[in-house]
Amino acid sequence: DAYQKYDYMVKYLEGLGYKIKFGKTFEAVEGYLAGSDELRAKDLEEMFLDKEVEAIICMRGGYGCSRMVDKIDFNIIKNNPKMLCGFSDVTVLLNNIYRHTGLPSLHGLVGIYLGHQKCNDFTNQNFWDAFNKPQLGRILKNPDDMSAETLVGG
Repeated sequence: DAYQKYDYMVKYLEGLGYKIKFGKTFEAVEGYLAGSDELRAKDLEEMFLDKEVEAIICMRGGYGCSRMVDKIDFNIIKNNPKMLCGFSDVTVLLNNIYRHTGLPSLHGLVGIYLGHQKCNDFTNQNFWDAFNKPQLGRILKNPDDMSAETLVGG
């Protein structure tokens, strides 16, 4: 079962004191996607409407977000703001949320990496800092302390 597959993530988040609420599409399957495009869009809207949910972390990337982004009611998101986090394919969703609502989102870890041994301490710390600390004026540091050059400020 899918819940057992991500047991490390559940134990990690619950160990930090978080409650987890899986979306309706968590175990849904339609081809290689987690349910139909319409179902995934509706599930996302319901998570934004749910007053118990404080943040939404996508489980995975992939191809599905670009297929559902035109089915989302962005007014629901604008009127019920909360942090949404993901990367890879989720980027199309993050960018469209900003475009349609002006709300920020987080290009960061997806659920399958939370608590996983492949996710190092530096990455974990920066993930939680993004959720729990003020971001204005925050400077991202290179974990290897290598010099980096800003090409375009802003």
